[in-house]
Amino acid sequence: MLMFNGSRLPRELIRPIIELVDRDFEDDVHEMAEVCWAWRYEVESYIYSSVDVPDTKLLFFARTLVDRPDLARRVRRLALTPAGHRPKQPGDIDIVARMFKLLVNMKDLSIIEGPHFQPLEWVISPVADVWIIENCPFSLVRFKSFFAWTPRHVDFLATQPDLREFLLEGGSYAEDIPMIPDTALSHCTSLRADPRLLLGLQVPRAITHLRVDLFHMSEDEELEAAHSIAFLGNQLRSLCINRWIKPDEEPYARTSDMLRIFAPKTSHLSFLGLYEAHDYSRPENARIRRLISRHLRKLKAFVWGPLYVSRYADEDFSSDGSGFSINTDDDDIENSEVKTTKYVMAMMKSSPMLDVFISKRSGSNSAWVRRRSDGSIRSMSLAHSMTEDSFRFVDPDDPLNFIVNGEVHSAFKPEKYVYFGLPLRRRQIMD
Repeated sequence: MLMFNGSRLPRELIRPIIELVDRDFEDDVHEMAEVCWAWRYEVESYIYSSVDVPDTKLLFFARTLVDRPDLARRVRRLALTPAGHRPKQPGDIDIVARMFKLLVNMKDLSIIEGPHFQPLEWVISPVADVWIIENCPFSLVRFKSFFAWTPRHVDFLATQPDLREFLLEGGSYAEDIPMIPDTALSHCTSLRADPRLLLGLQVPRAITHLRVDLFHMSEDEELEAAHSIAFLGNQLRSLCINRWIKPDEEPYARTSDMLRIFAPKTSHLSFLGLYEAHDYSRPENARIRRLISRHLRKLKAFVWGPLYVSRYADEDFSSDGSGFSINTDDDDIENSEVKTTKYVMAMMKSSPMLDVFISKRSGSNSAWVRRRSDGSIRSMSLAHSMTEDSFRFVDPDDPLNFIVNGEVHSAFKPEKYVYFGLPLRRRQIMD
Protein backbone atom coordinates (compact mmCIF):
# COMPACT_ATOMS: atom_id res chain seq x y z
CA MET A 1 0.00 0.00 0.00
CA LEU A 2 1.34 3.42 -0.93
CA MET A 3 1.57 5.83 2.00
CA PHE A 4 1.40 9.60 1.69
CA ASN A 5 4.61 11.25 2.86
CA GLY A 6 3.75 14.86 3.65
CA SER A 7 7.33 15.70 4.57
CA ARG A 8 8.35 15.43 0.91
CA LEU A 9 5.87 18.00 -0.36
CA PRO A 10 7.28 21.28 -1.71
CA ARG A 11 7.21 23.96 1.00
CA GLU A 12 4.92 26.22 -1.03
CA LEU A 13 2.16 23.57 -1.05
CA ILE A 14 2.06 22.96 2.69
CA ARG A 15 0.32 26.17 3.77
CA PRO A 16 -2.56 25.92 1.23
CA ILE A 17 -3.24 22.36 2.41
CA ILE A 18 -3.23 23.40 6.07
CA GLU A 19 -5.65 26.25 5.38
CA LEU A 20 -8.21 23.74 4.11
CA VAL A 21 -8.57 22.39 7.66
CA ASP A 22 -10.80 24.26 10.10
CA ARG A 23 -8.92 25.53 13.16
CA ASP A 24 -11.61 24.01 15.38
CA PHE A 25 -10.58 20.49 14.34
CA GLU A 26 -7.83 20.43 16.95
CA ASP A 27 -6.90 16.76 16.49
CA ASP A 28 -6.35 17.22 12.76
CA VAL A 29 -4.32 20.38 13.30
CA HIS A 30 -2.20 18.60 15.90
CA GLU A 31 -1.53 15.67 13.56
CA MET A 32 -0.41 18.03 10.79
CA ALA A 33 2.02 19.68 13.19
CA GLU A 34 3.57 16.27 13.89
CA VAL A 35 4.48 15.51 10.25
CA CYS A 36 7.84 17.27 10.32
CA TRP A 37 9.49 20.56 11.25
CA ALA A 38 8.32 22.35 8.09
CA TRP A 39 4.71 21.33 8.69
CA ARG A 40 4.92 22.36 12.35
CA TYR A 41 6.23 25.79 11.37
CA GLU A 42 3.42 26.32 8.85
CA VAL A 43 0.75 25.06 11.27
CA GLU A 44 1.94 27.46 13.96
CA SER A 45 2.07 30.32 11.47
CA TYR A 46 -1.49 29.50 10.38
CA ILE A 47 -2.81 29.35 13.95
CA TYR A 48 -1.02 32.43 15.24
CA SER A 49 -1.54 34.69 12.22
CA SER A 50 -5.09 35.43 13.41
CA VAL A 51 -5.88 34.77 17.07
CA ASP A 52 -9.08 35.11 19.09
CA VAL A 53 -8.00 34.57 22.68
CA PRO A 54 -10.79 32.71 24.54
CA ASP A 55 -12.38 34.56 27.46
CA THR A 56 -10.35 34.24 30.68
CA LYS A 57 -7.31 32.84 28.79
CA LEU A 58 -5.40 36.11 28.42
CA LEU A 59 -2.65 35.29 30.92
CA PHE A 60 -2.05 31.83 29.46
CA PHE A 61 -1.72 33.31 25.98
CA ALA A 62 0.57 36.12 27.13
CA ARG A 63 2.92 33.70 28.90
CA THR A 64 3.03 31.49 25.80
CA LEU A 65 4.21 34.37 23.62
CA VAL A 66 6.71 35.58 26.19
CA ASP A 67 8.19 32.08 26.30
CA ARG A 68 8.04 31.73 22.49
CA PRO A 69 8.92 35.10 20.87
CA ASP A 70 9.03 33.36 17.48
CA LEU A 71 5.26 32.81 17.77
CA ALA A 72 4.70 36.46 18.67
CA ARG A 73 6.36 37.53 15.43
CA ARG A 74 3.73 35.59 13.45
CA VAL A 75 0.71 37.35 14.97
CA ARG A 76 -1.00 39.63 12.45
CA ARG A 77 -4.44 39.89 14.05
CA LEU A 78 -5.23 39.63 17.77
CA ALA A 79 -8.61 39.84 19.52
CA LEU A 80 -8.87 39.51 23.30
CA THR A 81 -10.88 40.45 26.36
CA PRO A 82 -9.21 41.85 29.48
CA ALA A 83 -10.45 39.03 31.71
CA GLY A 84 -8.17 36.65 33.54
CA HIS A 85 -8.97 33.22 34.91
CA ARG A 86 -8.67 34.49 38.49
CA PRO A 87 -8.64 37.83 40.33
CA LYS A 88 -5.82 40.10 39.23
CA GLN A 89 -2.48 39.65 40.99
CA PRO A 90 0.71 41.75 41.07
CA GLY A 91 2.76 41.17 37.95
CA ASP A 92 -0.14 40.10 35.71
CA ILE A 93 -0.29 43.35 33.78
CA ASP A 94 3.48 43.30 33.30
CA ILE A 95 3.25 39.91 31.55
CA VAL A 96 0.63 41.33 29.17
CA ALA A 97 2.76 44.43 28.56
CA ARG A 98 5.77 42.23 27.71
CA MET A 99 3.62 40.31 25.24
CA PHE A 100 2.62 43.48 23.38
CA LYS A 101 6.27 44.49 23.06
CA LEU A 102 6.88 41.28 21.07
CA LEU A 103 4.09 41.74 18.51
CA VAL A 104 6.25 43.33 15.84
CA ASN A 105 4.06 42.36 12.87
CA MET A 106 0.57 42.91 14.31
CA LYS A 107 -1.77 45.01 12.16
CA ASP A 108 -5.21 44.33 13.64
CA LEU A 109 -5.90 44.60 17.40
CA SER A 110 -9.22 44.24 19.23
CA ILE A 111 -9.49 44.68 23.00
CA ILE A 112 -13.13 44.46 24.08
CA GLU A 113 -14.97 43.97 27.34
CA GLY A 114 -15.79 40.41 28.26
CA PRO A 115 -19.56 40.18 28.75
CA HIS A 116 -19.60 38.02 31.87
CA PHE A 117 -16.78 39.26 34.07
CA GLN A 118 -16.45 41.67 36.96
CA PRO A 119 -13.68 44.31 36.92
CA LEU A 120 -12.02 42.43 39.81
CA GLU A 121 -11.05 39.72 37.31
CA TRP A 122 -9.85 42.11 34.62
CA VAL A 123 -6.14 42.01 34.04
CA ILE A 124 -6.27 45.18 31.93
CA SER A 125 -7.94 48.31 33.30
CA PRO A 126 -9.74 50.43 30.67
CA VAL A 127 -8.84 53.60 32.56
CA ALA A 128 -5.32 53.05 33.87
CA ASP A 129 -3.60 50.59 31.53
CA VAL A 130 -3.44 52.15 28.08
CA TRP A 131 0.32 52.35 28.73
CA ILE A 132 0.70 48.65 27.88
CA ILE A 133 0.31 49.38 24.15
CA GLU A 134 2.54 52.46 24.17
CA ASN A 135 6.02 52.35 22.59
CA CYS A 136 5.32 48.98 20.98
CA PRO A 137 6.87 47.98 17.64
CA PHE A 138 3.63 47.30 15.77
CA SER A 139 1.89 49.66 13.34
CA LEU A 140 -1.85 49.09 13.40
CA VAL A 141 -4.22 49.30 10.47
CA ARG A 142 -7.31 48.41 12.52
CA PHE A 143 -7.90 48.99 16.24
CA LYS A 144 -10.96 48.18 18.32
CA SER A 145 -10.41 49.70 21.75
CA PHE A 146 -12.15 49.49 25.11
CA PHE A 147 -9.81 52.02 26.72
CA ALA A 148 -11.28 55.22 28.15
CA TRP A 149 -11.08 58.23 25.85
CA THR A 150 -8.32 60.26 27.49
CA PRO A 151 -5.40 62.43 26.29
CA ARG A 152 -3.11 59.43 26.73
CA HIS A 153 -5.30 57.35 24.41
CA VAL A 154 -5.16 60.16 21.85
CA ASP A 155 -1.37 60.27 22.14
CA PHE A 156 -1.19 56.56 21.34
CA LEU A 157 -3.27 57.03 18.18
CA ALA A 158 -0.85 59.73 17.06
CA THR A 159 1.85 57.02 16.94
CA GLN A 160 -0.21 54.89 14.52
CA PRO A 161 -0.03 56.63 11.12
CA ASP A 162 -1.27 53.58 9.18
CA LEU A 163 -4.55 53.32 11.11
CA ARG A 164 -7.50 53.00 8.72
CA GLU A 165 -10.26 51.79 11.05
CA PHE A 166 -10.76 52.83 14.67
CA LEU A 167 -13.66 51.42 16.69
CA LEU A 168 -13.90 52.98 20.14
CA GLU A 169 -15.99 51.02 22.64
CA GLY A 170 -14.62 52.68 25.76
CA GLY A 171 -17.36 53.53 28.20
CA SER A 172 -15.80 56.51 29.98
CA TYR A 173 -14.57 59.88 28.84
CA ALA A 174 -12.47 62.59 30.43
CA GLU A 175 -14.40 65.62 31.72
CA ASP A 176 -12.46 67.85 29.34
CA ILE A 177 -12.70 66.68 25.73
CA PRO A 178 -9.18 65.81 24.51
CA MET A 179 -8.11 67.74 21.42
CA ILE A 180 -6.99 65.43 18.62
CA PRO A 181 -3.80 66.51 16.85
CA ASP A 182 -3.50 66.32 13.08
CA THR A 183 -1.18 63.31 13.46
CA ALA A 184 -3.91 61.16 15.07
CA LEU A 185 -6.47 59.42 12.83
CA SER A 186 -4.92 61.26 9.89
CA HIS A 187 -5.65 58.43 7.42
CA CYS A 188 -8.62 56.84 9.18
CA THR A 189 -11.60 56.16 6.93
CA SER A 190 -13.81 54.02 9.19
CA LEU A 191 -14.74 55.19 12.68
CA ARG A 192 -17.04 54.18 15.53
CA ALA A 193 -17.16 56.56 18.46
CA ASP A 194 -19.04 58.65 20.95
CA PRO A 195 -19.61 62.19 19.60
CA ARG A 196 -17.21 63.51 22.22
CA LEU A 197 -14.41 62.09 20.09
CA LEU A 198 -15.71 63.97 17.05
CA LEU A 199 -15.87 67.19 19.05
CA GLY A 200 -12.12 66.90 19.65
CA LEU A 201 -11.34 67.06 15.93
CA GLN A 202 -9.87 70.42 14.97
CA VAL A 203 -9.61 69.53 11.28
CA PRO A 204 -12.05 67.20 9.44
CA ARG A 205 -10.74 63.76 8.54
CA ALA A 206 -11.45 61.75 5.40
CA ILE A 207 -13.96 59.57 7.26
CA THR A 208 -16.20 57.69 4.83
CA HIS A 209 -17.81 55.19 7.25
CA LEU A 210 -19.05 56.42 10.64
CA ARG A 211 -21.06 55.05 13.54
CA VAL A 212 -22.02 57.47 16.33
CA ASP A 213 -23.27 56.10 19.66
CA LEU A 214 -25.61 58.41 21.59
CA PHE A 215 -26.30 56.81 24.95
CA HIS A 216 -28.50 58.66 27.47
CA MET A 217 -27.36 62.14 26.45
CA SER A 218 -29.18 65.40 27.02
CA GLU A 219 -31.05 67.13 24.22
CA ASP A 220 -28.32 69.76 23.89
CA GLU A 221 -25.61 67.09 23.72
CA GLU A 222 -27.48 65.24 20.98
CA LEU A 223 -27.84 68.39 18.89
CA GLU A 224 -24.16 69.12 19.43
CA ALA A 225 -23.43 65.60 18.20
CA ALA A 226 -25.36 66.37 15.02
CA HIS A 227 -23.12 69.39 14.44
CA SER A 228 -20.04 67.17 14.92
CA ILE A 229 -21.35 64.85 12.17
CA ALA A 230 -21.95 67.83 9.89
CA PHE A 231 -18.35 68.92 10.50
CA LEU A 232 -17.10 65.85 8.60
CA GLY A 233 -18.95 67.00 5.49
CA ASN A 234 -19.42 65.31 2.16
CA GLN A 235 -16.64 62.77 2.72
CA LEU A 236 -19.20 60.72 4.66
CA ARG A 237 -20.76 57.93 2.59
CA SER A 238 -22.01 55.48 5.24
CA LEU A 239 -23.51 56.69 8.53
CA CYS A 240 -25.08 54.83 11.46
CA ILE A 241 -26.67 56.59 14.42
CA ASN A 242 -27.23 54.31 17.41
CA ARG A 243 -29.25 56.10 20.10
CA TRP A 244 -30.63 55.06 23.48
CA ILE A 245 -32.77 57.50 25.41
CA LYS A 246 -35.01 57.61 28.47
CA PRO A 247 -38.16 59.26 27.09
CA ASP A 248 -39.99 59.03 30.40
CA GLU A 249 -37.22 60.81 32.32
CA GLU A 250 -35.72 63.68 30.29
CA PRO A 251 -36.22 65.58 27.01
CA TYR A 252 -34.36 64.38 23.97
CA ALA A 253 -33.75 65.75 20.50
CA ARG A 254 -36.06 64.86 17.67
CA THR A 255 -34.37 62.75 15.04
CA SER A 256 -35.64 65.22 12.45
CA ASP A 257 -33.94 68.10 14.28
CA MET A 258 -30.65 66.23 14.15
CA LEU A 259 -31.15 65.43 10.45
CA ARG A 260 -31.90 69.08 9.77
CA ILE A 261 -28.44 69.95 11.13
CA PHE A 262 -26.22 67.38 9.42
CA ALA A 263 -28.10 66.27 6.29
CA PRO A 264 -27.40 69.45 4.25
CA LYS A 265 -23.67 69.03 4.97
CA THR A 266 -23.51 65.28 4.24
CA SER A 267 -25.38 65.14 0.96
CA HIS A 268 -23.13 62.40 -0.48
CA LEU A 269 -24.40 59.78 1.96
CA SER A 270 -25.15 56.50 0.23
CA PHE A 271 -26.14 54.53 3.36
CA LEU A 272 -27.97 55.83 6.44
CA GLY A 273 -28.99 53.73 9.44
CA LEU A 274 -31.12 55.08 12.30
CA TYR A 275 -31.18 52.62 15.21
CA GLU A 276 -33.17 54.18 18.05
CA ALA A 277 -34.73 52.92 21.26
CA HIS A 278 -37.80 55.17 20.98
CA ASP A 279 -40.64 55.26 18.49
CA TYR A 280 -41.43 57.87 15.84
CA SER A 281 -44.80 59.60 15.68
CA ARG A 282 -46.56 59.96 12.35
CA PRO A 283 -45.54 63.67 12.02
CA GLU A 284 -41.95 62.75 12.91
CA ASN A 285 -41.86 60.05 10.24
CA ALA A 286 -43.11 62.62 7.73
CA ARG A 287 -40.41 65.10 8.75
CA ILE A 288 -37.70 62.44 8.40
CA ARG A 289 -38.98 61.53 4.95
CA ARG A 290 -39.03 65.15 3.76
CA LEU A 291 -35.52 65.90 5.05
CA ILE A 292 -34.06 62.79 3.42
CA SER A 293 -35.72 63.50 0.08
CA ARG A 294 -34.61 67.14 0.16
CA HIS A 295 -30.99 66.79 1.29
CA LEU A 296 -29.85 63.17 0.82
CA ARG A 297 -30.55 62.77 -2.87
CA LYS A 298 -27.73 60.25 -3.35
CA LEU A 299 -28.99 57.93 -0.61
CA LYS A 300 -29.29 54.36 -1.89
CA ALA A 301 -29.99 52.42 1.31
CA PHE A 302 -31.92 53.45 4.43
CA VAL A 303 -32.31 51.52 7.69
CA TRP A 304 -35.37 52.67 9.64
CA GLY A 305 -35.05 51.38 13.19
CA PRO A 306 -37.38 53.00 15.75
CA LEU A 307 -37.99 50.85 18.83
CA TYR A 308 -34.83 48.95 17.95
CA VAL A 309 -34.45 46.33 20.72
CA SER A 310 -36.10 48.58 23.26
CA ARG A 311 -38.01 47.97 26.48
CA TYR A 312 -40.41 50.70 25.31
CA ALA A 313 -41.66 48.58 22.40
CA ASP A 314 -45.16 48.11 23.83
CA GLU A 315 -45.58 51.44 25.59
CA ASP A 316 -47.45 54.57 24.55
CA PHE A 317 -45.27 57.40 25.81
CA SER A 318 -45.42 61.05 24.80
CA SER A 319 -42.70 63.62 24.16
CA ASP A 320 -41.69 66.22 21.61
CA GLY A 321 -39.68 63.68 19.68
CA SER A 322 -42.10 60.76 19.57
CA GLY A 323 -45.68 59.82 20.16
CA PHE A 324 -47.92 56.80 19.93
CA SER A 325 -46.48 53.51 18.80
CA ILE A 326 -47.26 52.83 15.15
CA ASN A 327 -49.37 49.79 16.02
CA THR A 328 -51.36 51.38 18.87
CA ASP A 329 -52.91 54.26 16.93
CA ASP A 330 -56.57 54.29 17.97
CA ASP A 331 -57.50 56.40 14.94
CA ASP A 332 -56.33 53.80 12.45
CA ILE A 333 -57.32 50.15 12.45
CA GLU A 334 -54.53 49.16 10.08
CA ASN A 335 -51.90 46.94 11.61
CA SER A 336 -48.22 47.75 11.97
CA GLU A 337 -47.14 45.87 8.83
CA VAL A 338 -49.60 47.73 6.61
CA LYS A 339 -48.57 51.10 8.06
CA THR A 340 -44.90 50.32 7.61
CA THR A 341 -45.44 49.30 3.99
CA LYS A 342 -47.29 52.55 3.29
CA TYR A 343 -44.42 54.52 4.81
CA VAL A 344 -41.90 52.59 2.71
CA MET A 345 -43.79 53.42 -0.48
CA ALA A 346 -44.01 57.10 0.46
CA MET A 347 -40.29 57.23 1.29
CA MET A 348 -39.17 55.52 -1.93
CA LYS A 349 -41.49 57.67 -4.02
CA SER A 350 -40.04 60.87 -2.55
CA SER A 351 -36.42 59.61 -2.89
CA PRO A 352 -36.02 58.28 -6.46
CA MET A 353 -32.40 57.19 -5.89
CA LEU A 354 -33.29 55.05 -2.85
CA ASP A 355 -32.84 51.41 -3.87
CA VAL A 356 -33.52 49.62 -0.59
CA PHE A 357 -35.52 50.37 2.58
CA ILE A 358 -34.88 48.18 5.63
CA SER A 359 -37.19 48.15 8.64
CA LYS A 360 -35.63 47.17 11.98
CA ARG A 361 -38.57 48.48 13.97
CA SER A 362 -39.23 46.57 17.18
CA GLY A 363 -37.01 43.65 16.22
CA SER A 364 -38.27 43.21 12.66
CA ASN A 365 -35.93 42.56 9.75
CA SER A 366 -37.96 43.45 6.67
CA ALA A 367 -36.74 44.99 3.45
CA TRP A 368 -38.02 46.42 0.18
CA VAL A 369 -35.98 46.89 -2.98
CA ARG A 370 -36.60 48.98 -6.08
CA ARG A 371 -36.20 47.26 -9.42
CA ARG A 372 -34.31 49.61 -11.70
CA SER A 373 -35.65 47.94 -14.83
CA ASP A 374 -39.26 48.98 -14.27
CA GLY A 375 -39.21 51.00 -11.01
CA SER A 376 -41.38 48.50 -9.14
CA ILE A 377 -40.87 47.99 -5.40
CA ARG A 378 -40.97 44.52 -3.88
CA SER A 379 -40.22 42.97 -0.51
CA MET A 380 -37.13 40.82 -0.22
CA SER A 381 -35.11 38.76 2.23
CA LEU A 382 -31.80 40.01 3.61
CA ALA A 383 -28.47 38.21 3.48
CA HIS A 384 -27.97 38.99 7.19
CA SER A 385 -29.52 40.89 10.08
CA MET A 386 -28.17 44.39 9.30
CA THR A 387 -27.03 45.24 12.83
CA GLU A 388 -25.51 48.56 13.87
CA ASP A 389 -22.07 47.36 12.75
CA SER A 390 -23.23 46.91 9.16
CA PHE A 391 -22.13 50.46 8.31
CA ARG A 392 -18.54 49.17 8.15
CA PHE A 393 -19.15 46.67 5.39
CA VAL A 394 -21.22 48.70 2.96
CA ASP A 395 -19.68 49.66 -0.37
CA PRO A 396 -20.95 53.23 -0.89
CA ASP A 397 -20.99 52.74 -4.65
CA ASP A 398 -23.02 49.54 -4.44
CA PRO A 399 -24.76 49.09 -1.05
CA LEU A 400 -26.97 46.29 -2.35
CA ASN A 401 -23.95 44.10 -2.94
CA PHE A 402 -23.62 43.73 0.83
CA ILE A 403 -27.24 44.13 1.87
CA VAL A 404 -28.68 41.65 -0.62
CA ASN A 405 -25.72 39.44 -1.53
CA GLY A 406 -23.77 39.59 1.73
CA GLU A 407 -20.49 40.55 0.04
CA VAL A 408 -18.27 42.49 2.43
CA HIS A 409 -16.74 45.78 1.42
CA SER A 410 -13.45 46.87 2.93
CA ALA A 411 -12.29 50.47 2.89
CA PHE A 412 -8.69 49.24 2.65
CA LYS A 413 -7.28 49.20 -0.89
CA PRO A 414 -5.02 46.19 -1.51
CA GLU A 415 -2.64 48.11 -3.72
CA LYS A 416 -2.04 50.75 -1.06
CA TYR A 417 -2.18 49.26 2.41
CA VAL A 418 -0.12 46.59 4.04
CA TYR A 419 -3.18 44.99 5.70
CA PHE A 420 -3.92 42.98 2.58
CA GLY A 421 -0.49 41.38 2.73
CA LEU A 422 -1.80 39.36 5.65
CA PRO A 423 -3.20 35.84 5.32
CA LEU A 424 -6.74 35.97 3.98
CA ARG A 425 -9.54 35.56 6.48
CA ARG A 426 -13.28 35.95 6.40
CA ARG A 427 -14.41 39.23 7.92
CA GLN A 428 -17.32 38.41 10.17
CA ILE A 429 -20.37 40.63 10.43
CA MET A 430 -20.07 40.52 14.22
CA ASP A 431 -16.48 40.25 15.39
